[in-house]
Amino acid sequence: MSKLIIPSHLTLGEDLRKEVFDSTQPVELEYRYKSKEENCEKPLVQEYIFERNFTILTSETNEWNPQVDDLICEGCINFNNSKKLFGLKGIVKTDSTIGIAVKWSCRDTKTRGTVNFNELNIKKSDDIDSIKFKFTIAHEIILGLISFEFIIFLKEPDKYSSILGMGFPEKAGTILGTIYQTDIMVDGNGPLFPIKFIEKTPQDNLWDVVLDVSLEDLMEETFDENVMCIYINQNHKNVGDLQMTKEGDTTQLFKEIIAQSIFLFVESIRHENVNFLELLEEEYEPGSVGFFLQYLQNNCNCDFSSMLECSKTIRRHAERNC
Repeated sequence: MSKLIIPSHLTLGEDLRKEVFDSTQPVELEYRYKSKEENCEKPLVQEYIFERNFTILTSETNEWNPQVDDLICEGCINFNNSKKLFGLKGIVKTDSTIGIAVKWSCRDTKTRGTVNFNELNIKKSDDIDSIKFKFTIAHEIILGLISFEFIIFLKEPDKYSSILGMGFPEKAGTILGTIYQTDIMVDGNGPLFPIKFIEKTPQDNLWDVVLDVSLEDLMEETFDENVMCIYINQNHKNVGDLQMTKEGDTTQLFKEIIAQSIFLFVESIRHENVNFLELLEEEYEPGSVGFFLQYLQNNCNCDFSSMLECSKTIRRHAERNC
């Protein structure tokens, strides 16, 4: 049985959070990437899934390579009344200073960190409508699902206040509460699954897809190269037909390979369970195998009602979007 941990100091509760921060949109976020090749910032397409507080990032021109280009996050924190954080009815003493930070974590690269905005401070004497911020996530740790948690913490305690007890925190660095949480899925310059070029003989197939998925994997297993991966034989005589066109578009052959691979992936799961459509009603973790299936159905308009419709609608999506 897990233990209930009661904090030893006052924290930001839900009611106070709604009074202090804009209840409709406490944090506004926009994403760009720093093109290493052109040494400039470029916009990213943001597809927000409201029900899950989840954003999928892609590059409209297919130029973004998350393994090379850093991710830039910029926006603002919106306030209703920041003064309510201070004093007898607040969570810190009157003349304390509150700081703002972002805790981030990337499940696929198993990395985490904190961005501390040194210049972003909140004091009772301030009349704040919004605070702007900007930070960068290095390309070395960008992969798949990234989670953000915006927090406030005690930056400088009020050492001279006559208020005693009351549960006010006294130690600098004490976390006071969460303003906002959200997740993003990094797509980058290609589909949501890995494609690898490998050395095989010219007589081997141009491409193969390797699948390793079962019904038990849907909820927890991350959708990555261990679940599905397309392997391209770079020694095949037709490998040149897979290169992007001069206009930066994906070739027709590559689209067909992507569509056929997704179809095989879906059918491998459909084959295991006659109640496949019921599986799509479950709630899955972002970045999981089940979430990817729901994404295909809800965002790519893929029809899983029959094998024929599945194949047809997946190809249609690949034609228009890959």
